Amino acid sequence: LDRFSKPVLIELNPRISGSLYASLAAGINLIDDLISASINNFKQINKLKINKKIIIKQKKLNWDFVLKNIVIGTANFNQTYGLNSSKVNIKNIKEIINYSKKNKIKYYDTSGSYKNAETILGKNLNKDFKVITKLPPINLSMNNKKLKNWIIDNIYKSKKNLGVTVIYALLMHRPKSLLSKKGDLIFKTLSDLKKKKVI
Repeated sequence: LDRFSKPVLIELNPRISGSLYASLAAGINLIDDLISASINNFKQINKLKINKKIIIKQKKLNWDFVLKNIVIGTANFNQTYGLNSSKVNIKNIKEIINYSKKNKIKYYDTSGSYKNAETILGKNLNKDFKVITKLPPINLSMNNKKLKNWIIDNIYKSKKNLGVTVIYALLMHRPKSLLSKKGDLIFKTLSDLKKKKVI
């Protein structure tokens, strides 16, 4: 929701899950009905007049706003990924990057787990771009010292691959790790790196 509590487009998602905007355009209410749909309870939803064939017209969207806030995913950069096991080759990756430069799309989402996607971005993006990367799944069986060093090593590796002095934003492939017995250590390690302006 924007500052006026109106829904705004956050994602154009071609996968089965669809996007929030598509759900709203179809007539599904924002909270209760989405929850009902997620647990396959269609009793309430069936009372709604849901538009099953949705065509979102451009005039309904502020495309300048959309382009400035799009985040380009890189999971299939140079490797197969997704529902159709698609792969984007180097030539097409460079075309995507050039397109994003021309259209002022500055956000990329990547991970050290996405083959060499971080390195590709590091070699082709300039300082105007903001890259969000991810911490790979954590092996919680490691002892505390090893775990702390593993986190630090992975983040510095991503930083080097991306060619940045500070990582714009960091996500976790398995955020539930923060709720484990090692959660406090993980959180403190990440917080310390943020204080040092590594993240």
